[in-house]
Amino acid sequence: MEIKKIGLIGLGAIGSSLAVSFHTYFKDQFYIIAGGSRKERLAKGVSINNQVYQFNFIEPQNDEPLDLIMICTKFNHLPSVIEDIKNHVSDHTKIISFLNGVTSEGILIDAFGKDKVIYGFTRISAVNIDHQIVYKNSGTYYFGHPKNTIMQDDIKAIDQLFTAAHIHHEIPEDMLAHQWFKYYCNVSENQVSAVLDIPFGAWKVSDDADHLRMMAGHEVYLIAKAKGIDIKQEWIDQQRALLSRIPYDNVCSMVQDLRQKRHSEVDMFSKEVMKMGKELNIPTPVNETLYHMIKVLEAKNDGDI
Repeated sequence: MEIKKIGLIGLGAIGSSLAVSFHTYFKDQFYIIAGGSRKERLAKGVSINNQVYQFNFIEPQNDEPLDLIMICTKFNHLPSVIEDIKNHVSDHTKIISFLNGVTSEGILIDAFGKDKVIYGFTRISAVNIDHQIVYKNSGTYYFGHPKNTIMQDDIKAIDQLFTAAHIHHEIPEDMLAHQWFKYYCNVSENQVSAVLDIPFGAWKVSDDADHLRMMAGHEVYLIAKAKGIDIKQEWIDQQRALLSRIPYDNVCSMVQDLRQKRHSEVDMFSKEVMKMGKELNIPTPVNETLYHMIKVLEAKNDGDI
């Protein structure tokens, strides 16, 4: 696989770090997929770590194919993303979803075919306030097929591309296990911190907050286990210590969403956990409680309460 033209959609906390790296090392080959008023806003310049970037753009209605498309939006934007990228997908295009959750790849496979879709997720602590992105380090990006014991040619090509762009990345042998553990972290850390409006540092100093985090995550663990997905107990045991390395005052993306009066990804977190739990006959009372609490907070932000 040869990657000559690279596209990215989504310039929030997840996409900005990638955009900076690809703009720096592959400026003439890298494009932000955007049109209409969004393109007009972004074309004025994008502030990332207090530096303004002027990116190249390719509009959704343009039918020029891209070799690699990276999706970095919020999950609830995925239907419109599919519409925005469809004209850029050709027989050889690969699509990486860096969205939170464990269902976006299946939706993309239904839209474009199994051979086009690469699994992905990221770990980055970034702040997005009024379209101003700030992060201390550029994070780590994970991608691959469900199993990567033997690396296939498309993954090798993307690996070489990310290396050339100086992007810290990993290709897990068991991609699904690592992706589901990220989901475990998102469901527990994002939602509990959003309801309590607490920073990352709270996990270190408050046993009560950490207990709530573990309760929410355990329901994900049980669902993953029932699906035959091997979330390692040692990963769970080590997570609290890993969280303590994040700057104390940093907050999860869902906290940022609620503070900025944006709608969150709660449907992809607790609502999806509730749905899978029901299908597998696994009770999910903690996530059900978190779901309704966050929905109340969103309604309050909307002025409905």
